[in-house]
Amino acid sequence: MTAERSPDVAPAPAAPRRRHWGLRHDCEKYYTIILGTSQPPLHRKLKAWLWNFELPCIALYRFGQLATVVRERSAILGVPPLLAFAPAQALTRLLLHVEISPRCRIGPGFHLGHPYGIIIGPTEIGENCNVTHGVTIGLGLSPAGRGIPVIGNNVWIGPGAILTGPITIGDGATVSAGAVVSRNVPPRALVAGNPARVVLADYDNSALLSYSMPG
Repeated sequence: MTAERSPDVAPAPAAPRRRHWGLRHDCEKYYTIILGTSQPPLHRKLKAWLWNFELPCIALYRFGQLATVVRERSAILGVPPLLAFAPAQALTRLLLHVEISPRCRIGPGFHLGHPYGIIIGPTEIGENCNVTHGVTIGLGLSPAGRGIPVIGNNVWIGPGAILTGPITIGDGATVSAGAVVSRNVPPRALVAGNPARVVLADYDNSALLSYSMPG
């Protein structure tokens, strides 16, 4: 069975259209995964921020979203934060090869596992999603496949995966390491291979996500 554009595949709920710059759920998820609790003591939080790059990368993206919103509301007030964001993003791209486009809309509870070699172009990503190292998510450039991916909630994307074009990744879907996805993926499906195909139609990825958004 191949993951494909099909009228009988329920689309994922629309990913957040607004720019989200809050860090609460990103932090709680990171602490849960790395430290085993969503509310660790202050010294452990500080150590996590100083010795790992996951949260700083996400915080930089969130700051870019805030800077963009300020710029949209006030041409003058928006200049200083954007001037601060641009060199920080360039440094992150240079040192870690991590680039998350400011045009990308990502919901709360986002996690980067081993943030190296990650490129996320203009796209929409829902709540409580995990992206691991070596992942590329971006705009399709061919005439037949031009457009951006729309990724639902609770999606886990494995190392080295590539997602491209106007595709929909359903809620709870799992993209295996090295998968190349250019067609729709149904909700809760596990896909693998190049081109990606459904290997399990009802896969529970909650253990991979390691976090649930508060109700």
